[in-house]
Amino acid sequence: MDKLRFFLRKVNITNKCWKWIGAKSEKGYGYFYYKGSISLAHRISYEIFKGKLIKGLEIDHICNNPSCVNPKHLRQVSHSFNVLRGKSRFSLKNNSDFNVYSSTKLFSSIEE
Repeated sequence: MDKLRFFLRKVNITNKCWKWIGAKSEKGYGYFYYKGSISLAHRISYEIFKGKLIKGLEIDHICNNPSCVNPKHLRQVSHSFNVLRGKSRFSLKNNSDFNVYSSTKLFSSIEE
């Protein structure tokens, strides 16, 4: 079975977040075992739908949902940017509308 089919079998696709329904880490990040190695689901989603991962960059969940694998909610960022966004999520977690739009708008100027 190819990676895309294998991957999609473990995803609940909705109009918003695509929830990973396979195995998850303690922090909620999806992962799976495929052809001899363990892969993080959000990184594989990015690779399948958006393209190659750049060495040294991390995948940021714009939606702040670690189990989300919707490629529209994923972007590559530096480690320092990801840490900064992670700290901001602490106080914003329960307001997903604000998280998706406002925190992205707020941090996009920092990223540039």
